[in-house]
Amino acid sequence: MNNPLRLLIDTNVWLDSYLPERVNHEKSLEMLRLATAKEAALLFGVTKLETLFYLLAHEFKSVIKREKGSVSAHDAAIAQTFAWGCIDNVREIATAVGADEADIWLACKYRTINNDLEDNMVFAAAERAQADYVVTWDEDMLKSPLAKVATPSQIVEILKL
Repeated sequence: MNNPLRLLIDTNVWLDSYLPERVNHEKSLEMLRLATAKEAALLFGVTKLETLFYLLAHEFKSVIKREKGSVSAHDAAIAQTFAWGCIDNVREIATAVGADEADIWLACKYRTINNDLEDNMVFAAAERAQADYVVTWDEDMLKSPLAKVATPSQIVEILKL
């Protein structure tokens, strides 16, 4: 029996999957659905959870502001509830990858190859979790030699094999 594919999902893919107005919504959602159906192990870096929460609420409020012209206190509360619901869903379908001083040390060591601490923390999480792929739309991360990195579209093709 084969071990399930281990996929560390970057923040931009989670955002795309929850926000239908984003360009890569359908592709990201397709990948998550197929990965779940194929019983791939979905992973997320615990250090990215608060960023995801903030961005989900912010983007939801931006949509409301475009539609209504302003965001009321009630609208802001709805955006917070939406963000919490998404976080609950991430936690339901994926496993958190913790972080400690060793991850920070590794991320800082990666600086000689990649000067972006946020990306390096993702790569450190991938190393800790022994992820087969980091899944992202981030162009710089896709070029990095620090881990095997693929777009959601590429993962769909791999899962179909």
